[in-house]
Amino acid sequence: MDIFGKFASREELLGAVEEAILCEKETVGAEGGAPREEERFFLKNDAAAAADEIRARYEAQRGEAKELRARLAEAESRADRLAKENARLTATNEEFSNYNPEKQRDEINRLLEEVGRLKADNRGLNEQIEPLNRLIADYKRKEDERTIDKALIDEAAKLGVRPEAMRDVMFRRSMLAVSDLGTVQTKEGGIGVAEFMKAEYDASPLWHPQSQGGGSAPGAPSKADGAELYREAVRKKDFEGMIANAPEFKGVTLG
Repeated sequence: MDIFGKFASREELLGAVEEAILCEKETVGAEGGAPREEERFFLKNDAAAAADEIRARYEAQRGEAKELRARLAEAESRADRLAKENARLTATNEEFSNYNPEKQRDEINRLLEEVGRLKADNRGLNEQIEPLNRLIADYKRKEDERTIDKALIDEAAKLGVRPEAMRDVMFRRSMLAVSDLGTVQTKEGGIGVAEFMKAEYDASPLWHPQSQGGGSAPGAPSKADGAELYREAVRKKDFEGMIANAPEFKGVTLG
């Protein structure tokens, strides 16, 4: 019973006060005297007990509120997922409600016709591109042949190959190719034209210059004149002149 409450009569109030009176014995003693026990009276403090009870109820309610918030968040998340699913189903339902088989079939046929036109245009383009590709390939082949021929003649001139051996030299063109970098090298092994020609020169004695003896008669035939013209063309780096005056190699068509 709370003694600070309201009572219907004086007797009830006094009864409550009486019940709230507590007694404890304390040991007391005067200075220099013998200790003795005396009773001490006080009112029971219900406020502390009430506060503890209130704190306990508060903690319990706070735990319940936390659990309720978690359940609320879960419910809101579930509601959000259900709303999205409902929106998706509604959109799907609208899509199917607007579906027109005839219209869909017409659209498919239109797309097929468009694909057919694109294929026809592509074939037409291929027919126009193919001759150009052949022309480009033919031009590249001829240009590669010119590059290989010039490289052979240049290297032969550096090595001093006899003009009479130039026909044999030019037979080596089938062993050479032009790389992606524009250099002339062997098809097998990628050996540079200078190194290749040096090896061929060393292995071909007939390519070596003849020693100048006394066997030439005065007024030599035009063959000597051709050799001189060939040497002159080499000195001037006249490609066409070298081809035209190389013995047994005159008139070669370079493409």
